[in-house]
Amino acid sequence: LSRNSERIIVMSIHQPRYSIYKQFDSLTLLSEGNMVYHGAIKETLPYFTNLGYVCEEHDNPADFLLDVINQCEGQTSATA
Repeated sequence: LSRNSERIIVMSIHQPRYSIYKQFDSLTLLSEGNMVYHGAIKETLPYFTNLGYVCEEHDNPADFLLDVINQCEGQTSATA
């Protein structure tokens, strides 16, 4: 829809199912008002893997990212 009408859509969603998650182009993750990640959705898991947080193949990436954010609360923000 947004590609056809050349519109930017901003959405706040908590724990989307995988079928919704994989439709995103980019992602911004916030924790306690601070940016934890901002970048292309396809780079999100490799970014966190490089930081030592590995998403298992059978896990929902959205659930995995929520777990990582909960572990990182109180730490410095990062940008991809």
